[in-house]
Amino acid sequence: MVRDRRGGRMAARLLAGVAALVLLAGCGDRESPATPPAGDPLVERLVAMGIKREHIVDRGDHFLVQGDIRINKRDVPGMKPLPRTPGGPTYQRSNGTVTGRIVRVNLAAVDAEDANWASATRAALNNWTNIAGGGITYVEGAPADVTITMYSGPGDCTAAVGAWPSAGAPGATVVINRSYSGSYTLAQRTWIMTHELGHNIGLAHTDQSFGTLIPGTNTSDGGSVMNSGASYPGCPPVAPSWSGFSAGDQTALRWLYPGPSVSISGKQYVAKHESAPYTANTSNGVAPYTYEWRTRQSGPSTSGSWSSWFSTGSSNVTYASINSCGLNTNYLEARVTDAIGKQSTASYTIYLTNPC
Repeated sequence: MVRDRRGGRMAARLLAGVAALVLLAGCGDRESPATPPAGDPLVERLVAMGIKREHIVDRGDHFLVQGDIRINKRDVPGMKPLPRTPGGPTYQRSNGTVTGRIVRVNLAAVDAEDANWASATRAALNNWTNIAGGGITYVEGAPADVTITMYSGPGDCTAAVGAWPSAGAPGATVVINRSYSGSYTLAQRTWIMTHELGHNIGLAHTDQSFGTLIPGTNTSDGGSVMNSGASYPGCPPVAPSWSGFSAGDQTALRWLYPGPSVSISGKQYVAKHESAPYTANTSNGVAPYTYEWRTRQSGPSTSGSWSSWFSTGSSNVTYASINSCGLNTNYLEARVTDAIGKQSTASYTIYLTNPC
């Protein structure tokens, strides 16, 4: 979270092709005197991408953009300016920059130093993993995609630093400022780490204008965990206590990384004893998928009960029939599990044309 008075108007955003993001810094505007002059080809490329010149600070091997975004100079030549409509917005596209959906995290250094930050980080991993309908899973493991460490930065107004995705990989680091550890409760640390890990998978600040509005999110969202220090100023930066994602946060995650979705197709009207095939049609998520089914049959005088789930493995087809008198309806459910353990369920109703 960076204190940046240039807050914008877009909800949960994504910035494609950027190398690293410096987060939760408290003094973004103090860098303005170092704004690079016109003529630097790397600066001009950033300007062509919609970044205001006065929001770019030269830091030697990288640029500090909008007070909180670190862009390595070596990455700038590969960043492609977007076509612009005269008078139109000058923001980057929204798109998912992380291709792998399981993000492995190494907390060994934090475990060895600060149990509270380690607990907060594990809670943050679960927060992103457990968004209903989302398709990202954070786990602890090796080889690590993201390594969490700590550093000392007294007076730099930074609670933590998170890396931005690069070349389809998650941002490689989150660095926590131990100098401010005594300033935050466990709930505040959980908010901070949830915020940082959002950046590692490509979510920019909700209350800033660098990025394109993700469909289905609002142009402002006071409850978003991805709001920047413009919403929470101070040195050390103020941090809210974790109380859950906003609806916009969840929509943004699902839009960028959708989990599996399933529907059932097949005959809806069948004769007694007719065994008809039914297909579970799956989209999104991560292949391969496995399939489970269950049924519940009812009639005028019985509501029936659900059978146990039975698996058809990687086959997305099952057969169903009604074979007894007194029954006229068969309720069929399919449950799909994708390669990273995300699930989706669908229901289908089958009617008997000749009940007895």
